[in-house]
Amino acid sequence: MSFRGAETSNTPGTAGDATRVVAAQPGVMRSPFGVGFFAVRGTSFENTGLLVEGFPVPVLYHFAAGPSVLPTRLISSLDFYPGGYPAQFGRYSGGIVSVEVAAPEVDRRTIDAEVSIFGASAAVTAPLAGNRGTVSVGVRRSYYDLLLPIVFPSVTLNFGDAQAVVDWKLSDRTRAQLIVMGSTDVYDRSDQRRAAGASTLNRDGIQVHFFRVIAKIEHRYTGGFALSFSGMVGADDIRFASADTGRPDTNIRYGGATVGERASIRVPLGAQWSLGAGIDTLATLFRSSVTFPELLGASITPTPQANRYATYAEADVTQWDVTPWAEISGRAGILDASVGGRASYLHSGGKNYWLFDPRAVFRLALDRRTTLVLSSGLFNQPAPFFALVPLLGNGALGPQTSWQSSVGVESRLDEGYDLRATFFATRLWNLPRPTNQLIEERDGRVSRILLTDNGEGFASGVELYVRRRLARGVFGWLSATWSRAERWLPGGAPYPFSLDQAFVLNAAASWEINSRWRIGARFSLSTGTPTNRVYDATFDTDASTFRPNYSAEGERLPLFHQLDLRLDYRFRSLGADMNFYVDVLNAYFARGTEGWNFQHDYRAQQPLQGLPLLPVVGLKAQWR
Repeated sequence: MSFRGAETSNTPGTAGDATRVVAAQPGVMRSPFGVGFFAVRGTSFENTGLLVEGFPVPVLYHFAAGPSVLPTRLISSLDFYPGGYPAQFGRYSGGIVSVEVAAPEVDRRTIDAEVSIFGASAAVTAPLAGNRGTVSVGVRRSYYDLLLPIVFPSVTLNFGDAQAVVDWKLSDRTRAQLIVMGSTDVYDRSDQRRAAGASTLNRDGIQVHFFRVIAKIEHRYTGGFALSFSGMVGADDIRFASADTGRPDTNIRYGGATVGERASIRVPLGAQWSLGAGIDTLATLFRSSVTFPELLGASITPTPQANRYATYAEADVTQWDVTPWAEISGRAGILDASVGGRASYLHSGGKNYWLFDPRAVFRLALDRRTTLVLSSGLFNQPAPFFALVPLLGNGALGPQTSWQSSVGVESRLDEGYDLRATFFATRLWNLPRPTNQLIEERDGRVSRILLTDNGEGFASGVELYVRRRLARGVFGWLSATWSRAERWLPGGAPYPFSLDQAFVLNAAASWEINSRWRIGARFSLSTGTPTNRVYDATFDTDASTFRPNYSAEGERLPLFHQLDLRLDYRFRSLGADMNFYVDVLNAYFARGTEGWNFQHDYRAQQPLQGLPLLPVVGLKAQWR
């Protein structure tokens, strides 16, 4: 699925952010609290790749339902693959969100500015000498940290990002591009309480900082022959912190350098066929450090019992792969075909792996408007970095594998409508899962691991997608997904996956009434995710806390539903083109339940509420 122009910037519920359109597509499970991670077709959040120019980034969105780390003005194309993606992409066993970046084409210097409840941004775009290209520089900063302390004095929250993009036409056939982007997010909550002359301090926080430098050059020859090369260098710094009176602080930090290159060639093979091939390389060199309360037996001693002993560990987490790929695509009569694969040499956790990812997509034209689409393939993913961090995971985790298959029908209807119905099935192996094992090391020491990689799973479902292409100022879509996702241990019985949602519905529409006014709405509905049913609790005298007892039969969170509305008004003032917008999330204040908060002895529970009614008011201005 590809999105361009107004479809990415005027969709209700996105606050004008292009990449949030993905959340309303078929096969995408609803994310709690509107966070910017996507669980696709029964896989987990970390199985969906977030790519900028083919290179991974840790996040696409800022904290607290904030905007994308890339402003919409720089996004030239947004492609979402729920499965069966091309051979040029890899390293993920779920879906792919691919963002292509370009500086806006202008013939004179242009200044863009925006203010909203989230923050403010400014950007300058200008043509290069001789109109051979464009350069664009922008910066954005939230002011949560100025306003939140008025209402929540114990909370610190802020984000910021900056970008510089240069597009340069070296010749009519050669194009070069340089992208520099960085993002920072900080959340910290400190809760100090006083009672009976005593003071306690509880604190938790998370920080995500990263930057990327991407250079790219493309050359097209006569006859359809094309070459492309891009390189990336970057750094990530991710931190988690937690503190409770009477126990050691928990601090987790991992980060370091990441580098990659992508080289590809496109060779025509006659009039109807072409060969694409390339080498895709990525290396990540991270340093992780963890301070954690000492593990006692099978549990961690919680507050108020003071375990004054902390475990500290540092480790280098290195992961790299070299991956050649090839894909032949073309048409033979009424059949379009794309057949290819990847062959990866992966180094992860001190071990080496050969991974092969064959895949194929066939499109059979049934008539002038209707096409039968079949796809199948293997997709391997290296262990995610947070699962390799010592004390919290297992540095020896191997890659996980999925076999994705789908069959569907696409039809272009009258009046600018597209219809697609798809059945998908995904088999999963080598999934990381929690454990609490004691293992003997080579030197005879006994250590504990909290993750292992022998989990298995299966997901299947039906997706329905009706899309109104942008015409006469109107666009929209309806997507519905019926699915089931399960997990199991070797030899064990299947159980519902923790992110399983049996039914997800999204309907969105936007209407440009005239040259000034545009209105839109989006409605979302989904069944709840599985959760354990607590029927009683037992007091653990060793840990001095209550342990919940779960019934054999689980339950699901309540049905979720939400309506988002958007209004845009365009006008001209102060020599600039203005766009005033109001994007109201959860317009009728539905009390969505994202989980349960329990009393200390589990005798009472209250729903953990989702996002409240959130009006996003903003003003965009452009001077030319």
